[in-house]
Amino acid sequence: MEQDNIKNYAVAAFRYYGHISDSSGVPPEDSDTIDAVISVRRHLCVEGDAETITLIDKVYGSLPNGRLHRNVITHRVNAAAEEMNMDARTVWRKLARARRLFFAYYIH
Repeated sequence: MEQDNIKNYAVAAFRYYGHISDSSGVPPEDSDTIDAVISVRRHLCVEGDAETITLIDKVYGSLPNGRLHRNVITHRVNAAAEEMNMDARTVWRKLARARRLFFAYYIH
């Protein structure tokens, strides 16, 4: 899989959002990032795509802080795909779309 800064930043933003308890504890320098994540979640909710929101939470939201070990995300994608009874490729596509939405909301 191709790695790039946008993908890495989006994954980090979803991870960060999964670790904060409420938006009042977010430092001002991170507010744009959290606002973009919240906008993605709202966008998906309006579209009725609750599956993708659930996948974001299952795959990215519960990742541990710090450096990730190799294949951690792949294992979480496979587990989420099995749990939600869908193909792993579908999970990857939905997560990629969420990352693209994040980038679109982040740059605006």
